[in-house]
Amino acid sequence: MTFGAVLPRRTVSAGKREIGRIPIFGWFYRLSGNLIIDRAHARSTLESLEQAARTMREEKIAVWFMPEGHRNPGPELLSFKNGAFRLALAAGAPIVPIVAEPLTVVCDTNRHLARPGRLRMRVLEPVPTEGLDSKDLPLLVFAVRSKMQAALDQLRS
Repeated sequence: MTFGAVLPRRTVSAGKREIGRIPIFGWFYRLSGNLIIDRAHARSTLESLEQAARTMREEKIAVWFMPEGHRNPGPELLSFKNGAFRLALAAGAPIVPIVAEPLTVVCDTNRHLARPGRLRMRVLEPVPTEGLDSKDLPLLVFAVRSKMQAALDQLRS
């Protein structure tokens, strides 16, 4: 919900196949047009990403990823999963990094309680992917993660 305020219209999220299996939530997740990525096997992951890239191009949608893969309470970003970057390359779409200060300013994550407050966020410059291919993936992931870590460090200070 926090990021919904800064995401453009026609933005969906991408989640692993298991999310779609959660009763009620998973059904709404799928029906809302969010993308399901099957990561069980390399072949099914590749097919899921190719289908998602087609959907992005044909339906002119943006896809929102959390590249760390799960919550991280620490000051350093975890290593990034590369699915979001593979999808951006396949779709020829730019990567628009968005960074937020720690959620603890607006919620108690241990007790699952929200509180009033302002969460500072920064939308970074888009990183183009046109002309790049899979051999450029490690450098692309490194560059985006570095920019996001620098922005996060600024937000924390």
